[in-house]
Amino acid sequence: MPMSAALGANTTERPCAEAQTAAWFFENATDLFAVVTPAGRFLDVNPAWRATTGWSRESLIGSLIFDIIHPDSRPAADQAVRDLQRLGHASLQMLVAHKDGGWVSLKGHARSGPNGEFMGTLRDVTEETRVTAALAESQKVSQYLSHAAGVGQWWFDPRTETITWSEEWRTMLAEAGVSMSNEADFGRYCHPDDLPGIIAVLERAVDQGEHAAFEHRLSTEAGGWMHVRGHVWAERLDGGRHLLHGISQDVTALAEARDAAVDNDERSRRLIAEAPYALAVFDQDLRYQMASPRWITLFHLEERPFIGYSLAGLGHAPYAKIVEAQQCALAGETIRVAEDTIVDTLGHSYALRWEMHPWRNGSDRIEGVVMYVDDISAIVEARR
Repeated sequence: MPMSAALGANTTERPCAEAQTAAWFFENATDLFAVVTPAGRFLDVNPAWRATTGWSRESLIGSLIFDIIHPDSRPAADQAVRDLQRLGHASLQMLVAHKDGGWVSLKGHARSGPNGEFMGTLRDVTEETRVTAALAESQKVSQYLSHAAGVGQWWFDPRTETITWSEEWRTMLAEAGVSMSNEADFGRYCHPDDLPGIIAVLERAVDQGEHAAFEHRLSTEAGGWMHVRGHVWAERLDGGRHLLHGISQDVTALAEARDAAVDNDERSRRLIAEAPYALAVFDQDLRYQMASPRWITLFHLEERPFIGYSLAGLGHAPYAKIVEAQQCALAGETIRVAEDTIVDTLGHSYALRWEMHPWRNGSDRIEGVVMYVDDISAIVEARR
């Protein structure tokens, strides 16, 4: 066969093979492919549409894509059409109705075809979107609690001997003129009377994995002291040591209020420094959503399930005023009680100072309530 003929045969066969490969990929890909007219009508889809959304090729071809797009996704879809017409390409992210109910989150890209049609490829990001939303909600709650109660997170890695602060706590420290990234920095800012005990607690946590609560003071740029209450728990690393996860709270205002309320003798100040403080978040149905470690310890919840339960559901008469305050907070009120006596379901009696606040989301909508509790039993007893 002449070389030219051979070359001609190869040239003819190559596009055919490429077309077969493309067709196979179109039919077997897990991503969703679609060809749509400028008016939004499906011209073709691959089988992945049925696997992901329940809609068959036969039911989609000729129908409008806008008929299955969630109303909240329509503005983004309209913008994508404008981008395709103006730029020839666009990013896509939208909610599409599943044939059996519910919504599927799709994300991808589209380009304009040679005849004006739009060709797009999409992937199912429903689970990814759910995780992202859950993370955003968790961060929102964390930020709300941080701003409301001066709470922030931190981590200590013994392998690098570095401290990492959450954005909220780093901001609060910066406002006080405090900048720490390692143990040596911490030693310069920590009150000398507190430092040996704190180092001992952290060393036990690193070496033995002990969970602990502690209090200490940090020197501020203004020449005063920031009073900090912390909780630490440990995550085991290879080699037996532990990465430390901590939550700290600026309790300076509380400490100063207590200092002003009692005598200046050493015993009273020690009782104040050791008085516990706790908080819990309840949803719109007034069910537990989360509670701080101090709350769990204070109300003896370590061995009892409580997330998802409500105080009202316990039918415990002494909680009636707390439940009433929760309902007022749901209506937008803030309730403060300077001194109260509560008996829990196990018969423990507490002298408490507590506050109830509405829990608002980023749109300022009330989604539940936050309760702050300070156990002042020791202070009340010392006054007698």
